[in-house]
Order: sequence, then C-alpha cells, then structure tokens
Amino acid sequence: MNPDWKGWSANTRPLTHAEFGQQSNTMARRASDQQSLFDQLPRLRVCGPDGGPVREVPLDKDRWMIGRGDWNDLTLDHRSVSAEHAVIIRQGNRYQVRDLLSRNGTLVDGLAIDREELAERALIEIGVYQIEFVMNTAARASTHGMAPVVLEYLTGGMRGINERVDRSPKELRIAGDRFRLAWHEQGWMLDHLEGDAPVRVNDRLCGNGPLELRHDMLFDVAATRIRFRHLG
Repeated sequence: MNPDWKGWSANTRPLTHAEFGQQSNTMARRASDQQSLFDQLPRLRVCGPDGGPVREVPLDKDRWMIGRGDWNDLTLDHRSVSAEHAVIIRQGNRYQVRDLLSRNGTLVDGLAIDREELAERALIEIGVYQIEFVMNTAARASTHGMAPVVLEYLTGGMRGINERVDRSPKELRIAGDRFRLAWHEQGWMLDHLEGDAPVRVNDRLCGNGPLELRHDMLFDVAATRIRFRHLG
C-alpha cells in the first residue's frame, strides 16, 4: 500500500466547494488571530551606533536576555556590551529591566540602574546601543507615519550644520546636556534628560517637561540656537 494513502478508507469523500471554503476561512482566521496576538506584544526598538535602520524585537518570553554573547535573546555585538549585560523580566502586565553586573552598566532614561520598571517609551542604554521600550500598540503603529526633520544649528559649536533626523528615538548632546528627540503619535517631542541648561523656545523660557516641536520653531540651549524644520 502506498504510505501516502495511510488512513484513507473507501468511505472518505472529497470536500464540497462550500466545505473547502469554510475550512480555508477557519484556517485563515486562526492565522490572523495568531498574527494579531503577535502584533500586540511589547517591542524593543533597537538603534545601533552606526545610525542604521531600527530593529524591532518582540518580547515573547518571560525573561529576555541581552548581551554580546550569541546565546542571548538579543545579541548586541559590540565591545561596550558585556557577554550577559541585562535581562528584561515580565511580571504580569509589567516589565522590569535588570543589570547583570555589567562592565559599563545599564541606563534607563539617562540614569544608571540596578533594576527598573519600564514605562512606555522608556529609553534603555546598553553600551553604544539605545533601546526604546514600546508597550502600547497604537503608539508603536504611529511611528510608521514618522516624518523626517532637520535640525539647523544657527549658533554654537555646530553652527552651519544641518542635521537630518529620520529615526526615533535619537539622543542629542547640546551644550553638555542630554536630550532625546522621539516621534510620538502627536509628532516630534523633545525630552531634557540630563543637565541644568535653561531651554527657551521662540525666546520664551520652558519648563522641564517634554516639549512638542513644530515646524520652524527656534529653541535655545545655553549659547546654542537650533531651528526645527520639517522636510518637504
């Protein structure tokens, strides 16, 4: 007997067109449901030191190891990263990052940590890598409509330079202070992560909260003035 026919009997009949269509639709729905669950997983958006394209990594396990060694769940192949550098742990609906006694440490939003619960859009720094934690699926989808922008340095040490920004998040160092420029659903936002330099927008002093940037807006950090401009 041909082994391909094992389990076949004379009573087996071919499916009708309606039955075949119903079976195909059921399989398609199952595949769609599985894809939907996968799409809802929190993500790590990994930016490397070369400014290349952002990698998106779904967090589909309770423990997610990060390090230079190729046995990690996320391998970051750079000497600034320890062999086993950090781990992200799921605790119910919350996520926590823990440093594994790494050589260069782990930062979250600019602060060195031993362990830290991750908020939406938290920025993890491991060696030369910047990793954004994105849990909200709507916020993640909004990055697909990201509009590139240009930072025009009008004064200061980078005067005359036009810096194109086409990835999110991006860390900026202005007058010794650290900033994070990131795309959100409502547009580009600037966060002042570290430093005490006053920030002025269109010659008005701003607070310490996130700043929504608009086309042709001028912002000053110490002696550096920058014009924010949309491309196109």
